[in-house]
Amino acid sequence: MPIILTCLDDYLTLVGQSHEYWTGNYAQAIEGDPIFYRLLTYHPLAYTGGELALALVFSGLILLMPQTLAMTISIAFALGHMYGASTWLLAHYHYGHELFCGLTLLTAFGM
Repeated sequence: MPIILTCLDDYLTLVGQSHEYWTGNYAQAIEGDPIFYRLLTYHPLAYTGGELALALVFSGLILLMPQTLAMTISIAFALGHMYGASTWLLAHYHYGHELFCGLTLLTAFGM
């Protein structure tokens, strides 16, 4: 679930960027996290690389930590990205509330 939610959050973040952003004006980036906002202002590939690196680090921690700590990290990572994805759903989609409810159920059952 953490990786699925990371991919969803990243997808929604990139899809949610303005037309000006995609024409090369990277200063028009929209992102709530200051570190990933900075990466988006450099280039979409910088953002994607940063998210990939973060996902690999957290995946490694989840695999190497004792079970209870790994589960805690997994839940925190998944919920963080569920929150990130939900902000895009609620702000930019007509049926955002319904999509958010579905995402919450998917996350609950997946975890």
